[in-house]
Amino acid sequence: MITLQDIELMFRMVVDGDPLIQADARNIHLVRWQQLIRKLTGWALVENCFDGVSRLKVNKLVEYMNSLDAITDQTIEIDVQKKVRLYLLWLCGGMIFSDKSGDLLNLDYFLDMRDLNAMGTQAWGAAALSYLYTSLCRTSMRKASDVCGFVSLL
Repeated sequence: MITLQDIELMFRMVVDGDPLIQADARNIHLVRWQQLIRKLTGWALVENCFDGVSRLKVNKLVEYMNSLDAITDQTIEIDVQKKVRLYLLWLCGGMIFSDKSGDLLNLDYFLDMRDLNAMGTQAWGAAALSYLYTSLCRTSMRKASDVCGFVSLL
């Protein structure tokens, strides 16, 4: 069984910090997501980057990230923060909180990336473990053969 200590040791994620609060994530409309992402990352998304309202196509994110210049000593702090948010969005949405689609990521966790300094005090590890347990539960209730899109049960 995977425990909070396993998550903390393997991923170096805080497990006993402040909870992630995705307040109003379900009430955000497509235009608001576009505005928020542009403000926090500099990426001007178009509608074909989305699947529904709060799910972003991973290939569009990766394509955009590949078009960016590398971070250097001359890169200003605000640009570094924008690139870090893009990477964290990909990491969280595409890896830690992935789903069976494998090519879509949920933007709900992006709300907790607004303040990068606060992220170090939030219980991302506890959220990751909770998400894994929820995915295991859902999988066990259906005729599914994988969990979170990458763990095969066969």
